[in-house]
Amino acid sequence: MSEFYGCRLSQGAHRTCSNRPNRYRGIEQFEQILQSWDTANKKTEIYDYSVCTRWGIVNKTVYLLGVVRRRMEYPALKRAVLAEAAVWKPQTILIEDKASGTQLIQELRQEHLYQVKAVKPVGDKVMRMHAQTAMIENGVVRFPERASWLDGYIQELTTFPNGKYDDQVDSTSQALAWINHEFDEPAYLVFMRELLKRDAEAMCDDR
Repeated sequence: MSEFYGCRLSQGAHRTCSNRPNRYRGIEQFEQILQSWDTANKKTEIYDYSVCTRWGIVNKTVYLLGVVRRRMEYPALKRAVLAEAAVWKPQTILIEDKASGTQLIQELRQEHLYQVKAVKPVGDKVMRMHAQTAMIENGVVRFPERASWLDGYIQELTTFPNGKYDDQVDSTSQALAWINHEFDEPAYLVFMRELLKRDAEAMCDDR
């Protein structure tokens, strides 16, 4: 048995992250791009990392495309979110609705970044990651063969909750929880709900 994402799992769980069958390369077309932000706490943001994990979704398979992990005070964090959105044009941007994230959500929506979704986490960090491990164990989640950030990402996830940092874990569990929920809904319902929400937000901004 091994500790993986803070849960007692079979050795197969760790192999999911490290073995080639669950790696990918060369995929460029996705049905949806998602960014998941875990922002530093306001009181300690000069010391903590803010993290964005970027995911591509196609045929109900989830691909980890990139990780941004930097120490940023609030103005730099906001610029980073806007820059990542401009470059990758995600359909969804998840931001945890607490600490610096709450202010960030409000300001980004005021700037018409309607892809932003406020996320209120349920349960503690270990419970949230445990709830998503089946997606990884079952091969639904794929990791790149090579990336400059990959070793640090895998190191953090495989030492959680005993490692020094957990910001990449939080960003990952937040993304997978949202994706898991969306898989349960017909695509046209998701599309119509988002369309109506954006129209309502645009009307509020025009008043």
